Amino acid sequence: MYKGDILIVPELSRIARSVTQILEVIKITKDKGITLYSLKENFSNEEDSISATVTSTIFALVAQIERELISLRTREALQARKAQGVKLGRPQGKGKSKLDAHKDDIIKMLSFGVPKTLIARQYNTSVGNLYNFLEKSKS
Repeated sequence: MYKGDILIVPELSRIARSVTQILEVIKITKDKGITLYSLKENFSNEEDSISATVTSTIFALVAQIERELISLRTREALQARKAQGVKLGRPQGKGKSKLDAHKDDIIKMLSFGVPKTLIARQYNTSVGNLYNFLEKSKS
């Protein structure tokens, strides 16, 4: 970014993870002549006064506390779901592929010697994904 640029963020907690990091970003943007706007806090780093410094410190502290509370609530909710017996995470197993519906056509094209790059292009996928699909289809 360059002097005179404007950086708009939804909230200060989105630019860093801790109060010190937020204050550092505010200082760096100020030093480089970049205007920083935070929409949620209605904050701008354009002012150069003690009240602006105090305000930015308070906003940064509130943002860090909010982030930690969200993280805590998320962990508690996941623990509650586990206690209820809900299985968390990605389901085990092969999974589904967008190529499943075209398996017979792909096998037929391969038997005719059509290059895998052309098959992948026809079904809007990568060659690597096609290879993975074929490997999983064997079993």
